[in-house]
Amino acid sequence: MDRATGRAVVLGLTGAVFVVVAVMTLLDPDQTAAGLGQALHGADGHSEFHAVYVGLWLAQAALCAWAVWRRREPLLGDVVMLLVAGQVVGRVVATFRSGWPDQLIVPFVLEGIGLVLLAVLRPSRPARGALR
Repeated sequence: MDRATGRAVVLGLTGAVFVVVAVMTLLDPDQTAAGLGQALHGADGHSEFHAVYVGLWLAQAALCAWAVWRRREPLLGDVVMLLVAGQVVGRVVATFRSGWPDQLIVPFVLEGIGLVLLAVLRPSRPARGALR
């Protein structure tokens, strides 16, 4: 398997996670929030939670799908990598401020692994005449 295809697999898995979390949020936002260590209070809490865990996550899933489709062009995957890096950085900051997460250590580790894989599997440049 070449690097572009390997990266496409990681991008596809990343996008699938975003879709799953968005669907879980649509089906039971209060339970999803509780599983993430949050509680939703009133319309404002629900609005903010849905903006991130439905709207933003579905947009990121769409970006992942686009990056898979155009896998030989590294820039789209790089944007996904930047967003995942933002999640990792945010979790590191929270760890220094509040300590290690109790329940969310697995997402923390998986995001870190995904970030490393997206970087390592980055195609060096688009292949001339490559199929997308």
